[in-house]
Amino acid sequence: MKVVKVINNNLIKSVDEKNNEILVMGCGLGFKKVAGDEIDESLIEKVYTCNEQTNSRQLISYLKRFL
Repeated sequence: MKVVKVINNNLIKSVDEKNNEILVMGCGLGFKKVAGDEIDESLIEKVYTCNEQTNSRQLISYLKRFL
């Protein structure tokens, strides 16, 4: 799994094996990462998927408030 965008140290935007957009959360997961870097899967605590009804920008802003 690769980084598409680092939201903050704990939240990363990526894509799953079906090329669906996902948000991956974990303590320090995005620290010193840039787009294209591999994600250390041992640090992943939660994975959020975006479907047609969910706008990824809304989900990102929602999660930013709690991190």
